[in-house]
Amino acid sequence: MKKINMNTPKDEAECILRQSAKRDIENKHKLGLPTRTVDELGVYDLYPDGRKEYVKLYKKGIDDIE
Repeated sequence: MKKINMNTPKDEAECILRQSAKRDIENKHKLGLPTRTVDELGVYDLYPDGRKEYVKLYKKGIDDIE
């Protein structure tokens, strides 16, 4: 993995960090673990099988998600 330092150009650093985050998420999912993320409805855990379990909703009055 390429290292980032204070002289690394912004675009290059963002690319390295994006690739690293993607790899970390894939590794967690391979272990069967969820990752926490957000969408317009709220904060949820995303499981490797694609299932979403919301832990916090932003909008009130949403009784049934999906």
